[in-house]
Amino acid sequence: MYPKRARDFKAADLTTLIHHLDFGSTLDEESAAQLASNSVVLDVRRRRFVYKAGDPADSLFAIVYGRVKLCRIDTTTQR
Repeated sequence: MYPKRARDFKAADLTTLIHHLDFGSTLDEESAAQLASNSVVLDVRRRRFVYKAGDPADSLFAIVYGRVKLCRIDTTTQR
C-alpha cells in the first residue's frame, strides 16, 4: 500500500510504484531507482488541470489514487 499524500512518499515507495507500472516491470533496479530520484509526486485537488492542450509533452503521469477526467475544451464552440 502506498502513502496517500505526496509528502509521505519516500524514494523506496517511488521505486516500488515504478516497478508496478506497465513499463516499470521491464526496468532493472538501477533504472527504476534513477527514474524515482527524478520523479515529483503531486497532490492534485479536485477540478484542477494537470495538463492542458499545448503544454510541452515532457512529463509522464501515473495516477496512484483517485481518478482523472480527460477532456479537450474546444474554444470554437464555447459561448
